[in-house]
Amino acid sequence: MQKRRVLVADDIKIMRALLKSNLATYNCEVVAQVENGNEVIENIKKFKPHLVFLDINMPGKNGLEVLKEIKSQFDSIFVAMVSGHNTFENIKQATDLGADGFVVKPFTSVKIKEMIDKYRARREPVR
Repeated sequence: MQKRRVLVADDIKIMRALLKSNLATYNCEVVAQVENGNEVIENIKKFKPHLVFLDINMPGKNGLEVLKEIKSQFDSIFVAMVSGHNTFENIKQATDLGADGFVVKPFTSVKIKEMIDKYRARREPVR
């Protein structure tokens, strides 16, 4: 089975490392790690990821602004929002903008697996 290409966008280095480590367990290759919302779209164009794990609070453009851009330009990309600020407003806004899932920090490997399973259910054909 082909590895799923993933872009991780989070301004905290340890969070990017934790996500990368967790994703490797589920046949995912982190093709890009960015710490600034302004870098996400250019890296999507360059690496063509299947999934994006996108933090809400980042320098440059915030994750909600970036989510809107992703969904308008690359609708087939599965986007899981990641945030320690899981307010009703953030979750609702992310959902309204087309987020495919929401991961609350601090996250567990179980929650990451749930997102991968959700991606697989929506995007990968059943054999």
